[in-house]
Amino acid sequence: QQGIDFDKDQLEELFANAPRKTNASAETNAKGAPRGYSPSPDGRQKAVRRQFLDEQRRRQLWCMLALMPEPRLLLEAIRILNDKVLGPENVDLLVANLPGQAEEEIARAAIRDIQLGENEVWDTPEDYTNKLLAVPNYAVRIKLWGFLNSFESTFSRLAIAESDSRAAGDLLQSSSRVEKLLGVTLYVGNYLNGGTVRGRADGFDIDTLAKLQELKATRQGTLLDFIVGHVERDCPGMLRELFASGAESCSVHRARRHKMSDASDELASLIAQAESYQKVLDSQAFEELADRTRKLSMRLQQLYELRETFNSWGPRYSALCSWFRMDPNKPRSTDEFFGLWASFFDGVKRALEALEQRRQPRAALRRVFSAQPSGQDNGRPWGSSLPLRLPPPARRGHRGGPL
Repeated sequence: QQGIDFDKDQLEELFANAPRKTNASAETNAKGAPRGYSPSPDGRQKAVRRQFLDEQRRRQLWCMLALMPEPRLLLEAIRILNDKVLGPENVDLLVANLPGQAEEEIARAAIRDIQLGENEVWDTPEDYTNKLLAVPNYAVRIKLWGFLNSFESTFSRLAIAESDSRAAGDLLQSSSRVEKLLGVTLYVGNYLNGGTVRGRADGFDIDTLAKLQELKATRQGTLLDFIVGHVERDCPGMLRELFASGAESCSVHRARRHKMSDASDELASLIAQAESYQKVLDSQAFEELADRTRKLSMRLQQLYELRETFNSWGPRYSALCSWFRMDPNKPRSTDEFFGLWASFFDGVKRALEALEQRRQPRAALRRVFSAQPSGQDNGRPWGSSLPLRLPPPARRGHRGGPL
């Protein structure tokens, strides 16, 4: 261990499992020197490291700084938002570890009130915090940096949510296949409810779609199985088209992943953030951030345009709910609405697959008995009225086959 010098007091304070034992004097070590000092190989004493952050916060900053470049490069990168020095992951760490208001007040008070002695320096987390506070509008710079880095993915996700929901709504309202399914469902429901007021309905609540899979028949299957069988006999192959790529089922399953009310709130929050950043940049006119200011203006314009499409979605969704006779006093979120349709289409697919499986053995038999040979036999098609040729009977007492 010759030639290795480190601060043993700090090491024990940070990583010891048990409280460090001290003598009666809390201000001196075993050799009578002030705490924080440790002798170097040449006999000189190291500077005392002053602290003002709590231990948990210090550990957080230690972990973050271990993943960053040296402090001088780090602080300069924050000042000019240098993407070559800090990647998106590093910027996310900076955003997550920004000082809170209380911490900033503590740090500014320490800078103002504490005068460091000749052999005193700020410890690394405190030194980083003090120098970060010296960067003009450091919080706005770091948050803007993170905002611009994540803009493309966030904007794309919100635009896809609106596009998926609009496409699914348009398909449901214009689909002839959905219209056929709902028409048969209404007809069957009126027949089952014949003789009652409910038997003369000209529509039904959309919640009925979920109940079709729950109503069991006296024998095998459900009411949905019956409806699917009827539609398949009436329009063979039509229901299978529901599940083609980009068709009704696929579109509804994409739309159910989005909750448009949450997406709308997130969009409003993004616009508010961007406007607050732009306000600060316009008032300060930082030359080193001129390019970021222009980029922010472009992004803000994109958000305004997306907001227009979101604003048009509200009336469009209300009209869609009205089209399907949903109770206006019990509004459903978009993920619930499209989730109900997705569940209904899943039930239709299961019923259709079960129907196709039942048909396979019968179809195989029809292929066997309807097969035709390449030629004719005495002018008669094979299998029409030819006598059945049987093998000769076996002789009595012989264990083998016929001779």
